[in-house]
Amino acid sequence: MTQDTTGTNDVLVYLSEGEKSAFAGQSIEIVDRWQGRDNLLWRFQTGDADAVLKMFMEAGQVRADRQFSGQDRFAGYGLAPRPHWQDRQPDPVPRPVLVYDWIEGDPFEPAVPAQWDALADAVARIHNEDPDDHTRFSPHPVNLDYLQRVWQGSRQPLDDWLSSRQTSSLHELFTRLWRQAHQIMAAALPVFGETMPTLVHGDVTVDHLCLYRGQILLFDWELFGLGDPAQEAARILFYNQHVMDETVQARWLERYLMQVDDTSLPARVEVYRRILPFQSLTFLLNGIQREISNDQAQLVDLEESRPFLVETISSALVHAAGMLLGDAPGADEVSVEINSLLQS
Repeated sequence: MTQDTTGTNDVLVYLSEGEKSAFAGQSIEIVDRWQGRDNLLWRFQTGDADAVLKMFMEAGQVRADRQFSGQDRFAGYGLAPRPHWQDRQPDPVPRPVLVYDWIEGDPFEPAVPAQWDALADAVARIHNEDPDDHTRFSPHPVNLDYLQRVWQGSRQPLDDWLSSRQTSSLHELFTRLWRQAHQIMAAALPVFGETMPTLVHGDVTVDHLCLYRGQILLFDWELFGLGDPAQEAARILFYNQHVMDETVQARWLERYLMQVDDTSLPARVEVYRRILPFQSLTFLLNGIQREISNDQAQLVDLEESRPFLVETISSALVHAAGMLLGDAPGADEVSVEINSLLQS
């Protein structure tokens, strides 16, 4: 995060005088402030509390609702900071806010196996919670059937883009990967395509964790809701692979699965582990294609970042091919056509 100096006076007025503020009339001191990708945060202290006000910039009302629900549900288990309140119209603050306890925890240490064990315990606790009284869905596809239908819509634009460039080998490889991904999903759908959802955090990455009193504490519950626990487990392994080698992943998954009473879960996690790398890659390429098609100014930025993108996409493609096909071309082999694909 980078420091932010805007809006602090409005935040002080809101906390001191706002209709919903539990600290109205108290002396309040702002002790720190940050700017995240989609939000602004202020840490403040009063005579009664050390807390955080988070202002949501994108889809603020929905994200604030989700985060409040998740923290309110799991703070009692020690898995989230206790929320004080949320406010959809926090005059004079211009966007929805959420206020919750400041927690002085320790950074998550990926090199410590016991901390991964604690994370497996925390995720299993969330997935085992009774979801019957919760109605809001996480933005992630709620099961494999839904994921397939959402993902299918991204295929044609990517096929058209690949076929319009001098990337015949790349196009052929993507066709093979699409075919294999759909075969895997087609075989799995009759067995567990429409499994019932559980509660999920929605965005479990090492950046959203800390250790507090020997237990994992999770932050940023903005994607909390009903979802597919198998997909969340696979996403944890995929999106944290830069700090989880194969041994750590195997240990984490074994500990997590031991605590969740669902005989279909291991097979479902394996399906997602095989297809997520390719799905992520296709979404990335579709995003790049849309940006450069709709805004020619993006071409300048693309040229500046093209070496990094070529390396990143090449590595991701090799990984996706390895997961789906069992073998993969070398990064150097595909990087030439990826470079051609990204040229203006």
